[in-house]
Amino acid sequence: RRIHVFIWRYGGQQVYITGQWDDWSGNTMRMQYDAEYEVFRTVVLLDSSVDWQFKFIVDGTWRCSLDYATITDSAGNVNNVLYGEQSD
Repeated sequence: RRIHVFIWRYGGQQVYITGQWDDWSGNTMRMQYDAEYEVFRTVVLLDSSVDWQFKFIVDGTWRCSLDYATITDSAGNVNNVLYGEQSD
């Protein structure tokens, strides 16, 4: 497992992050605003051996960030993805 710091730098008043780790609950991980850097951030402990899909919810709108790779899931949704560390 590893700690990952997620950052949202595209504005908003309320920003949440949700993904496969919380079964896309949408309302449990509110990101904190860092006024010094003018970004929202949060820390999530993740299994680093698997890929994790996620999205940001900015003022009620589900959004992807330009700062992370994207992937299209089996239902046709475009999500951000954090790729796991592959072992050889």
